Amino acid sequence: MELEEVPIIGKKYTWYKPNGRVKSRLDKTLVTKECLLEWSSISQKVLKRSVFDHCPILLQ
Repeated sequence: MELEEVPIIGKKYTWYKPNGRVKSRLDKTLVTKECLLEWSSISQKVLKRSVFDHCPILLQ
């Protein structure tokens, strides 16, 4: 089974070090190729973080 990453919209990074100097894309959503073909408009949107160092991700 081969997995693909769901396209991302919004912010580029999903995790921020508390001092804000280090950013990373730690969180991803993976699906099968068949899923991407079936739901061609699927995407993940990185939302604004609040208290935590990870941003919430909305799967649309």
